[in-house]
Amino acid sequence: MLSAAWILAHSSALIAAFAVAGAIITIAAVTVWRRRSDPLERERRRRKRLGCGGRIAAGVLLDFEDVAKLEGERLYLHYSYRIGGVEYSTCQDVTELAHHEGPVSGWAIGAVSVKYDVRNPQDSILLSEDWTGLRTLSS
Repeated sequence: MLSAAWILAHSSALIAAFAVAGAIITIAAVTVWRRRSDPLERERRRRKRLGCGGRIAAGVLLDFEDVAKLEGERLYLHYSYRIGGVEYSTCQDVTELAHHEGPVSGWAIGAVSVKYDVRNPQDSILLSEDWTGLRTLSS
């Protein structure tokens, strides 16, 4: 049995041990949670984060392409933008979002608005569930 005097004498060591154990448990839980999350869900969260809090820059929609894959047709938007003198050229898989914006034939190649992460400018989107930087042929 532990006496009160022993606990008081070793209280800082016990607190440190509990803090370390808590940190290890937290790190393990976060790691397991991140591994379990579906890639589509991670991408949805990334789009949500950029759509709500990203900074807007001018960009150019270069092309959109349908690609046949094993799981079906995929739609990619190829675009470029410049931030701080650095040009970024990338694409976004918008297969899950294309129905939000209407028919692809109505999208205009050319000027677009790009949302990007200020801390990581290469992390960008043209389209999310709540935001679009695309222009249509009518606008």
